[in-house]
Amino acid sequence: SPIGNITTPFTGTFTGLGNTIDGLTINTTGSYVGLFGFTQASTIKDVSLTNVSITGGDKVGGLVGWHQGGLANCHVLSGSITGISNFGSVGGLVGRNANGGLISGSYVSGGSVNGGSNSGGLVGANDGVITTSHVVGTSVSGLQHVGGLVGNNYTFTLALPGTSGKVENSYVSGGTVSGTTNVGGVVGNNQSGGVVAFTYAANRSVIGGAGSTGGVVGYNAGSVHHNFWDTSLNNNGNPSTGIGWDVLSNSGIDIGAFGLLTTDLMLQASYVNWDFGSSISTWWMVDGYTRPFLRSEWSNTITNAHQLQLMDMAPSANYTLANNLDLAAELDNTLSTGMWSNAGFVPIGNAFQFTGQFDGLNHVISNLKINRTGNIRPSDNVNVGLFGAVGSVGSIINVGLVK
Repeated sequence: SPIGNITTPFTGTFTGLGNTIDGLTINTTGSYVGLFGFTQASTIKDVSLTNVSITGGDKVGGLVGWHQGGLANCHVLSGSITGISNFGSVGGLVGRNANGGLISGSYVSGGSVNGGSNSGGLVGANDGVITTSHVVGTSVSGLQHVGGLVGNNYTFTLALPGTSGKVENSYVSGGTVSGTTNVGGVVGNNQSGGVVAFTYAANRSVIGGAGSTGGVVGYNAGSVHHNFWDTSLNNNGNPSTGIGWDVLSNSGIDIGAFGLLTTDLMLQASYVNWDFGSSISTWWMVDGYTRPFLRSEWSNTITNAHQLQLMDMAPSANYTLANNLDLAAELDNTLSTGMWSNAGFVPIGNAFQFTGQFDGLNHVISNLKINRTGNIRPSDNVNVGLFGAVGSVGSIINVGLVK
C-alpha cells in the first residue's frame, strides 16, 4: 500500500542512504500510486528503485504518485509504470509534481511509462521545478500531452498565487515517445507560464499527430529557450521542428528548440550560453566524443555507464565499482542511448592522467567499446583503453573486463 494518501499525506523525511529497493509491485485502480502515494512538504532523497511493476488509476509514479516538497538524487531503473485512467498523470519517477515541488539530480533509466493524458518519462504533470535530471532509454506512450521527460508542464491557478512548471538543465537520451496530440522529445505540452530551458532531446523516435509533435516541445504557449534536439538520431519519428505548434507564431518553429545533427551536438560550441567549463558548472562533456552529461551525475561509487565516463571529469579522485557493468546497450550503435559518438567510450585519463585510486571490488565490466581510429584529433589515437594514461600515483585493482 502506498505510503501517504490524500487524507493523511506523508509529511516527513525519507533518506535512502544510497540503498536500492528492488521489485516493488503495486496493482490498483485507485489514485495517488507509487512507493509514496501522496506527499506534502516532504523530503525524499538518495534512494533507487529497480524492476518496478506499478499500475494505478491516475497520479501514478514509480517513486511518488503526488509530490509536493523536495526530492533529490532518486532513481527508477527498469520496470513498468502504467496509469489506466485517460485523465491520469503518469511518470517514471513522479506522477504529479505539484504546487512548486522541487525535483533535482534524479533520473529514470530503461523500462516503460504508459498512460492516457499527461505521460512523461520522469514526471507526468508538473507545476513545480525540475532541474539537473534526465531520462535514458525509456519508452513513453500515452494519448495527449506526452513527453520524454514531462508530459504536461503547466500553470496551476486554483491556489494563489499559482505555480508554473519549470524544466531546466535536463535531458532525454534514447528511448521512444509516442502519443496522439501534443507530443515532444522533452515536454509534450508547455502551457502559458511554463518554462523549458537548457535541455536537449536525443530520442530514438518521437511520434505523434501532425502539427503538435516537436523534437523538444509538442505544443507551446509558454517560454522555450536554449534547447536542442537531434535530427539525425530521431530518424524513425515525425517531428519537423523543435516545437510542433507555437501559439504566438501560430505554426511549428525551431526558435528556442534548435534541431542539429548528431555530429554537431557532440561539440560543446553548439551549446551557446550553456554552463560549461568550471568545477561548479552544470554540464560536462568530452568535446567531439560525447553529448553533455550533468555534473550532478558524478559519484565516486560507480553503478552505471555515465558515472564510469564521468570519472574522467575528476581523474584524481578515488572510486569503487559497486556492481558489474554491461556497456552493450550504451555503446552498441544499433541500441545506443546516444551519449557516445561512434568512437565509443572515452578512456579515463584522457585530457589528464588518472592519478586516483580505482577498486573494482572484483566486479566485471563487459562489452567495452573503443574505436579511436579516424578521430577528430590525431593525438586521441594514443593511450587507448578503459584507462588511457595512469600517473605514477594512480592505482587500479580488482576489476575484470570481458567481451
